[in-house]
Amino acid sequence: MLNDTGSLTLRTGQHSSRRTAGLLYTQFYPSIKEIFAAGNVYPFTNTAIETLALDKKLRRTWELVGGALSHQPAALMKAYLYTKLRCHFALAGSTRKSFGVREEYRISKDLFDVIDLEFRSRQLQDECLSVSPNRDSPYYSYSTETMVSWLQWNINKFCVGFEMVFSFQDPYFVTWEHTRIMIMFLRCLQFSYSGGLIQKSGGCWQDVRLQPDSSQPGGLRRAEGLGFRHTMETHGYAWFLDKIDWTTLTFKQPHAAYMMFNNPSMQAAYHARYRQIRDVRIDFILVDKARQWMIEFSSVPGCLQLLEKYLRQLCLCAFRKDVFTHIKSALHADHMEAALLGEVPLCYDSVCDALAERHRPPQLAYGHRLAVKNIDVLYAWLWEWKDGQFERKGWNDKPYRMLFQQSFHAIKTSRGIDGARKWRQELKKSFLRSHWMLPYPQSQGFMRKGKETKKFVWWPSFHDGLNSYYIRLRRLGSLTQPLPASNVKHHPSNGWQLATGYFTKSHMPYVVQPEQHLLRISEDELYAKLVGLREQTLATPSRDTPIPRTTLREFNIPSIEHSIHSQRWCAKMRMYVPKTFEETESPSECAVFLRGALDQYELLQHHRRNLRQRRRGHANTHMNTDTSSDSDIAGGSEDTSDEESLGVKRREQAKAVRNIESRMKELITQHR
Repeated sequence: MLNDTGSLTLRTGQHSSRRTAGLLYTQFYPSIKEIFAAGNVYPFTNTAIETLALDKKLRRTWELVGGALSHQPAALMKAYLYTKLRCHFALAGSTRKSFGVREEYRISKDLFDVIDLEFRSRQLQDECLSVSPNRDSPYYSYSTETMVSWLQWNINKFCVGFEMVFSFQDPYFVTWEHTRIMIMFLRCLQFSYSGGLIQKSGGCWQDVRLQPDSSQPGGLRRAEGLGFRHTMETHGYAWFLDKIDWTTLTFKQPHAAYMMFNNPSMQAAYHARYRQIRDVRIDFILVDKARQWMIEFSSVPGCLQLLEKYLRQLCLCAFRKDVFTHIKSALHADHMEAALLGEVPLCYDSVCDALAERHRPPQLAYGHRLAVKNIDVLYAWLWEWKDGQFERKGWNDKPYRMLFQQSFHAIKTSRGIDGARKWRQELKKSFLRSHWMLPYPQSQGFMRKGKETKKFVWWPSFHDGLNSYYIRLRRLGSLTQPLPASNVKHHPSNGWQLATGYFTKSHMPYVVQPEQHLLRISEDELYAKLVGLREQTLATPSRDTPIPRTTLREFNIPSIEHSIHSQRWCAKMRMYVPKTFEETESPSECAVFLRGALDQYELLQHHRRNLRQRRRGHANTHMNTDTSSDSDIAGGSEDTSDEESLGVKRREQAKAVRNIESRMKELITQHR
């Protein structure tokens, strides 16, 4: 990192005149490199150490998606600390040694004989060469103590930078901006002791680089680095250019968007699935960018609502991508690209079209022996975390699950735990309203396969009232297919259940486009929307009274139970409405409510009982060895997932059963 210093190796070409004359290659290097050389392995050259800069969920997701390669943070941290100790002891033991510069030539024997004859003809074969240092000497002369002290300072400078940013890590996630800064310090460490060619590191050496790219505005792609080439020529040392905010230890704007520290070494190691790894990284960065914008626009409710909707669409799109990636071998070639981008809706007809001919029609989950019969249980198994009840061997760190958790913690940072829980509930509603063909999971895999057909098994979600509503629209000739994404927000969020498998109720016979309009605009356009909302808010005069919230109207769809319950005349509404169990007048009427409540309670208990039996047979067979697992950092019940709501649902349903039973006893007593 000092100007006019370094090592040089010159190798002659295979057909050059110098090689023909006998000169193979020349080396110029300082012998001080002996301090750090150990079997030709130098400190901080293990690029796997960059994994320490990654968020732990992103790392585990990359390991799952990429396969095979696994980096253990504890082992990498130990390697980093041992490397520091190695440098410390090597430098401490070299203060009383003498080092110089070396100039070596590898030549052929014929050339050596010619040189020897020349020396003997001049009678210089027994003379020692001596060169007195002066201002024109091709080397600098410093005391060993001075040089060793400078090397210690230079190495420690970058170690302190990395360790300071590392200490900023949130127990739940690491921001991408801090990841980039940590990668920057680790890459600078490779050149902190005059080892390696710093020119090969574009992020360190270059300042601004423009490359032709037709996809970019103006036809040029801009990339920026630390500009060591400029500072070394100007100041003699590789000082940082003014591109870092030393208060927050992040890259300054507008440089941050162009800095080249975006590709950790772990990402480059996955060659076979590089595209999937890259997409996961991009989605992770988008979540982190949304978190930054939430902080920037925290005083504008409209901006926060827009960003929450953006994160919701991002998570649901990631879910669709993961589902189709899992069944990639069963996809039709013509639909594969759109499916892997998350653009194919998870509805029966769209899934059937996306499958290859031999995998049609999709196999649906029916029967009384299913492990999951309730949509709430299925949702918790697919999405939630920290539940301790569901096993997800091999798919616990799916990309969509990582993004869901990261989004939850990002919203909790800006809007508090109540805001994060509300966002999670809205995501669940949007998921149920628009995703009607769901993967049927198992503890050992993300999606089951039929024992005989070997097809992937789907869990068909069905809503009898919504189906009847669209049947009426179709008869009136006002139904458009596929259903637009604008319909999703009007679909009911309750009343969804497993399709019965009989005739027209085997699946929802419609395709609804997923909500992803915010994902189709660029980051600049989304940011412009946020700025526009902020300006609109500032231009509107403030009011002391709160702004009334608009109520979203769902389609007027009766629940499934309405048709089987007794009805009464409502004078206010001037129509018949279903009775509540408190309004029943006979034991037979109340028995209908009791039977439905018991069925619902049984569905909520079904999977829990089966899983408990399996656990008794496989106790202590699985141990989580990841020292940075979520359970290790659980800060209490406030961050628990919607599995908590399953427990609440079970308790509420049990209470409802007891209330109906009490009413039943009253009616039986009255009719004796």
